[in-house]
Amino acid sequence: MNIALFDAAPYWSGGAERVYFCCKGYSELGHKVTLVCLPTSRLNHLLKDKIKIYNLSPITDFDIFCFIKILWIIKKENIKIIDVHSPKFYWLCLFAAKLLRCKFGITRNVLYRKSGIKRLINKFLYQKCDFIVAVSQKVKHFLMTDFALDNNKITVIYDGLEIKPVDDTQKYKVRSYIRDKFNISNDTILLSTIGRIEKNKGYHIIIKSIKKVVEKGYNIKLLIIGKVEDKKFFYEIINLIRTLSLEDKIFFTGFKKNVLSYILASDIIVSGSYTESMGKSILESIVYKIPFVATEACQVKEIVSGETGIFVPTGNETALAEGIIQIIKHKDIYLNNLSKIDTSKFDYKKMVMEYIETYNQLYIQHEKKFNN
Repeated sequence: MNIALFDAAPYWSGGAERVYFCCKGYSELGHKVTLVCLPTSRLNHLLKDKIKIYNLSPITDFDIFCFIKILWIIKKENIKIIDVHSPKFYWLCLFAAKLLRCKFGITRNVLYRKSGIKRLINKFLYQKCDFIVAVSQKVKHFLMTDFALDNNKITVIYDGLEIKPVDDTQKYKVRSYIRDKFNISNDTILLSTIGRIEKNKGYHIIIKSIKKVVEKGYNIKLLIIGKVEDKKFFYEIINLIRTLSLEDKIFFTGFKKNVLSYILASDIIVSGSYTESMGKSILESIVYKIPFVATEACQVKEIVSGETGIFVPTGNETALAEGIIQIIKHKDIYLNNLSKIDTSKFDYKKMVMEYIETYNQLYIQHEKKFNN
């Protein structure tokens, strides 16, 4: 198949990583893959010389110059399937696909809901799709409710990971290296939270929960791993850390390409997000057998039980603190439950095959329609 993926994520995220795995996986299976992304996207570096890449930066949803370029790309690469992962390309790709008779679909990974006239406009958009992929059952439910979509039109495909084998020796070395780097002793309980620094990630809630755990007498420290996206919010949480006298308990690492080292070095992974698609850091913690505490916004709860970690209400630092303490007190139980998890179901190759099956169904439906 000739497949084109469109992504306009301005920063590295779970969505951008999904696009990377799809491009990588489709290419490994022998499909011709074309990627259209922003000039600043990290995908350019990761997929350089592996697939065909074009750079576009739509100024508006109906950027005529980008529309002409998309038409040219589709014709030049003989594209048959268009899968759009970012709203900036929705309308441009829809009209281009209909004009050139390609199959057009959207992968939807966020829970943000439209209202009023925007909902009506988006209802038209989604009803014109040949296929829709939702990354969770909750996203699918919202799409069906908001846009009156048929159940069969939406396929739920959960995110996957590139699972790397890690033995106890490697884990010990990584754990020692990270802890030495931040001068964290082996008897300190190390927590990590991963994601770009913005209010939606709930870092202020996590920081307040850390204070409550410290006040209970637990020897803990926290690593905040991620790029600063909202400088105002960043300075607010810096001031919060100072106000709560947690300067020696919380460390910022900045953006890290390889977060696996930090996950392996941690005792608990924490997520305080207000909204979340899947929650890649929690998914990774499960795969590498690290207990977690996450808000109920994390959609990974659809595919794992609470026995491998704890889900708490959003925006509640008391519940988050209690969850952390629960993990500390009963860590062996959670580690034992994690050891029983079949991690193969989280492999990105499974996700890729489900996408390919979705694309294949379009051809089957097309043939039936043609034969009738």
